[in-house]
Amino acid sequence: MRKAMAKMGYNQKKLADASGITPEAIGRYLKNKRIPNSYQLQQIAHALHVSMDYLMGDGDENGGG
Repeated sequence: MRKAMAKMGYNQKKLADASGITPEAIGRYLKNKRIPNSYQLQQIAHALHVSMDYLMGDGDENGGG
């Protein structure tokens, strides 16, 4: 997630605004203290213009393996 955030020029607050998820929740995900549910993961992926697989470490940015 951090790599995609950097590519988009997003900080925690900007990602929160773009995804509709609180900055506190984004912070917990970044620190691996919580795991987003599938809806939240989808919102983050959409905001970062990457696939959900990419965020889970299972593919490239566009969804390929």
